[in-house]
Amino acid sequence: MRFAALRAPWYKGYLGGAMLMMTGDLTEHAITYWVMWQSFHSVPLAGFAVVSHWLPHLLLSIPLGALADRFDCRRIVQVAAALFMSVSVGWAVLIGTGTLQPWHCMVLLIVHGLAAAIWGPAEQLMLYDMVGPEELPGAVRLMATGLNVGALVGPAVGAALLFTVGPVLGLAVNVLIYVPFIVYLFLTPFTGHVRVAHRERVRLLDIVHVLREVPRYPAILIAMVLQGAVAFFVGTAFVPLLPDFGDILGLSQSGLGYGLLLVSMAGGAVIGGITLEAIGRIRVSTRLSVGTGLVFAVAVAVFAVSRSFPSRSWLSRWRAPAASCRRRPLRRSCSSPPRSTGAADSSAPT
Repeated sequence: MRFAALRAPWYKGYLGGAMLMMTGDLTEHAITYWVMWQSFHSVPLAGFAVVSHWLPHLLLSIPLGALADRFDCRRIVQVAAALFMSVSVGWAVLIGTGTLQPWHCMVLLIVHGLAAAIWGPAEQLMLYDMVGPEELPGAVRLMATGLNVGALVGPAVGAALLFTVGPVLGLAVNVLIYVPFIVYLFLTPFTGHVRVAHRERVRLLDIVHVLREVPRYPAILIAMVLQGAVAFFVGTAFVPLLPDFGDILGLSQSGLGYGLLLVSMAGGAVIGGITLEAIGRIRVSTRLSVGTGLVFAVAVAVFAVSRSFPSRSWLSRWRAPAASCRRRPLRRSCSSPPRSTGAADSSAPT
């Protein structure tokens, strides 16, 4: 049955809350990346926005996965949401007082990246807890699609707030987006550990154990290598530079080009995810992942050299479903041992 995970109690609310959290995340990005570029026109600072996001995942993935294995995942997700909210408040205060400096941006970007790294492992354990192993693949696909919906709505909301009420009030409104999910997590009885009551404590040496376990699951290994390669060479490095692409396309003053590029990219991911889940006839495999990874690489390369806004919009739309398909084998690697679920899942590149 398609969308079977939606029958699980509490899952729909959790899916909606995660979508709101991603919406808040991308709303902040849409506003702050624009402000950073207009204030400093610094390519290195835009590059740091990327590093500050993947570095916490790279350095803290195993410890944060172990943290999710040991503690109430509801509280961990709430901590991540509180960090996101504090970052939005920090941006609003600094922009509103006219005191924003590059080093302020760097600190706020690091905290934001840390919040995202904290959120990931706990979110995945909550999914397993709510739907169980049988419906987990569908639940993960729906969650990935839901997060892409948030990634679609977020830039649109951010652009609307930015050019109507301004960045300061826009960021203040953005803080409120996280509140419903925080409240929901106080209500749900699932902690991330209901189905697996006890997990062995993850030690530093267990990093070696996880790395030895990965080759037993070829889909995970291939997807991790592919994700790692993409993250190392390209990743989402072009996203903070989209305001610069707006300059190149001659649409920098209105911000229209920047907003449309963001929306096109997320829209493609949503279309691809819903199509895969609804049709169900596309066999998920590592070959599909590698093939769409190549499509992703070609789309990004052509996007970088194109000087036409319609072609860039079209390419960004194709890049997103390719990236979504590329992640499927890793997201369907639900047969990994429960005791190492948090540590193993958190090691996936984002």
